Amino acid sequence: MKSQTAYLDVVVPPDILDYPTSSDQVAREGANITLRCAAHGVPTPNVVWRRESGDLLPTTKFSDLQIPPIMTIQNQLIGALHGDSVTLECHSEAFPKSINYWTINGHIISQSDTRFDIIAIEKGYEVIMKLKIKKVSRGNFGTYTCISKNSLGDTDGTIKLYSISGQFEDKQYSDLNVLEENPDVSELEALKRSLAPESVLINFVLLLPALVILAEIYM
Repeated sequence: MKSQTAYLDVVVPPDILDYPTSSDQVAREGANITLRCAAHGVPTPNVVWRRESGDLLPTTKFSDLQIPPIMTIQNQLIGALHGDSVTLECHSEAFPKSINYWTINGHIISQSDTRFDIIAIEKGYEVIMKLKIKKVSRGNFGTYTCISKNSLGDTDGTIKLYSISGQFEDKQYSDLNVLEENPDVSELEALKRSLAPESVLINFVLLLPALVILAEIYM
């Protein structure tokens, strides 16, 4: 009679154990935290960590990171011509999710305002805020503010949109003269009367012996 010995390998699919695996955690930015993942199976399972976005992490993962809003702006000074299309951009990071909106000269820009396109691109806890001005007119120049708020706080950033040489400026500055040092008051008054009523800013170049000074006089 013959006998034969065989070996049986029992394979058990991997399973995550409720204990001592960590439950949901809350942490503030800058704090240290340890998360645990307990798993069993045959063969011994290999545990890897991923972010919610799907990116692999080598060691740890923040399951619920609390971040007060942080605003980043690459270009805070933008020039435009009358009739141009211009896009302003801010980057906000926050968790929990923030409320984001724009203002111009202190007035909230509504989503229904047809002069603008308001765009928000979400990437995890980062939001790219874009404000497209479809056709720049005189009323669009000024200070724009991007604002981000959540339960931990709020922050904002400003972008200045100014008029560069174009239709408005050509009329305004065509009649300006180069004035000598200490010009006569009557000359200034005559120049003021010759300008269009809507002119609000006059630039005078004062010629000094060794220095040229550009002075701004607000009417």
